[in-house]
Amino acid sequence: MSRSTEELIRELAGDLPAVRPLGRVRAVLAFALAVSLPFYAWWYASHGLRHQFVEGQVPGLMYLLAASTLALLAAGGLVCGLTSAIPGRENDARAGRLIFVAGALIALAALFVRGFVDETTLLEGFVSSQGCIRGAVLLSLPAGLVIGRYVMRGAARSRPAALAVGFAGGVGLAAVIVHLTCPHPDALHMVVGHAAAPLYAGVGLMALASVLAAVVRPGQGSA
Repeated sequence: MSRSTEELIRELAGDLPAVRPLGRVRAVLAFALAVSLPFYAWWYASHGLRHQFVEGQVPGLMYLLAASTLALLAAGGLVCGLTSAIPGRENDARAGRLIFVAGALIALAALFVRGFVDETTLLEGFVSSQGCIRGAVLLSLPAGLVIGRYVMRGAARSRPAALAVGFAGGVGLAAVIVHLTCPHPDALHMVVGHAAAPLYAGVGLMALASVLAAVVRPGQGSA
């Protein structure tokens, strides 16, 4: 008598390693924030609150625009990156992606406008903003490691894109701390050094992850 399909499936599945379930997105976000808080606190203690706030000045339009852009990039990037790792959460990933794209478009539009308005070139502004960009990237590394591990465990497809968007979201969150403490009043610096920082990080990681995936995949196929 032939064995049933269920018996065959159980026999085949018995040789496979156990699959650990992915944690909840909220729990992962909470853990990523928890490991980042000491670093955020250290940055805040080292730099202090932006002096315009201490002096009671009202934030300018460009300052508020940069802050709003960072909020969109952080929220959209983190939601899209994390939910991309979970089958069945495609709608959440799509919503996060739309929020992230909205923030990216605002940042790019601000870069375009400031490129014509300011006498300083975007390249000069980028070079002079290295301190804030570096600070945002370094502050995002603790959360980036948590999010990256989660995405690597769950995302079967578009893994470089999910990693890049998730990391960009983490940089966006860290850049909010940088934005609150940076004393630089220049509008170009706020755009180049703060609002667009997550985009640099996302593009850089996307390129690196794509190269690594291209190098590793042929090696796996020939093994």
